[in-house]
Amino acid sequence: MFVREKFGPKAHVFVCVNVRDDRTRSCCLRVGGEEVASALKEWVIAENLRDKVWVSRSKCLGFCNSVGATVVVYPQQKWFLQVTRESVPVLKEQIVALIR
Repeated sequence: MFVREKFGPKAHVFVCVNVRDDRTRSCCLRVGGEEVASALKEWVIAENLRDKVWVSRSKCLGFCNSVGATVVVYPQQKWFLQVTRESVPVLKEQIVALIR
């Protein structure tokens, strides 16, 4: 085993893209989770933030709703609920503030 300390980004963003088989229950994939994750990844690449911000798709983060995806940023433990493609610009501003 190899242990590496002090490695990784200033912020690791997890975007829920979970899908539920039961179509009567809300899930982040059906409310734009994939679009939010893709928009954030594109932004990180375009702004050359790859060494500071990582974006990962995740399964259920526990805040299912019918409005938008759930996003959490670690290590800051900052949660963003009901995130839509339209609210991504505000989310980006919040992430930038977290990595300053």
